[in-house]
Order: sequence, then C-alpha cells, then structure tokens
Amino acid sequence: MKDLLAAAAFTLLAAAVFVLTVPFPPGAEGSLSPASYPRLLAASLALLTGLLIVEGRRRKAISAAERTDVAAAVGVVGLTAVYLVAWHRWRFDVPTVLYVAALSRLSGPGRWGSALLFAALVTAFLSVAFGYVLRVPLDGI
Repeated sequence: MKDLLAAAAFTLLAAAVFVLTVPFPPGAEGSLSPASYPRLLAASLALLTGLLIVEGRRRKAISAAERTDVAAAVGVVGLTAVYLVAWHRWRFDVPTVLYVAALSRLSGPGRWGSALLFAALVTAFLSVAFGYVLRVPLDGI
C-alpha cells in the first residue's frame, strides 16, 4: 500500500513535468529542446514508478507509522507538483513563500506564523541570491 501511494504521487509529479514542458520552444537544428532533459527525468520517474507499483502489489499491509510517513511523502510530492504549476503560472515570490511554509508545517508541529516568517526569509534570501548575486531572474523561468 505504501508503495502504491508513493507511486501515485510520483505519477502526478511526472505528469506535471510533461504538462509544464509543453510550451518550451523546439531546439535549434541538430540540438535538443530545453524540454528534453526535464522530460527524460519525468520518463525515468515514470519507469521507476512502474517498478514501485510492481513492488507495492507484492506487499500486503503497512503499520501506522508507515502510514504517517506515506502521508507526509505524498504531501511533499503533491505540494511540489502544485508549486511547479503555481510558479509557472504566477510570480516566484508568493508561491515560494506558501510552498516553504507548507513544507515546514508538514515536517512537524509548529505555528503558521513562524512557518510563514521562515518562508518569507528563505524566499527573500533566494531572490537576492539569484537576482542580484547570480543575476538569474527567477520570474522569467
């Protein structure tokens, strides 16, 4: 059961990568498209997901502790898929703050206020590091 739930989450992530790479431009003559590597990784993830499904069908029951781990793992993969879509659709800042805050809440007990403060600081650091130090615009990706 644990493997089947993880496989479902990874299938959603692989599908999100394929959908998000559809608008990528084609490669120049004789070169690969910018979508080639993400799609190759998504295809590899889909292949490994197939192996997880085979393994999951062989295992029968899981413990309560494993159920909690599975829920957290599925939550992380699901949040990541939603984040990828949100980042593609909106600016970098707001989806990243919400993503980091939700991940910090998934990792353990805590308050939303401290999670949002932490997320805002991480997002600000990433914006400065990429925008000013590395000169890589995060909104244009």
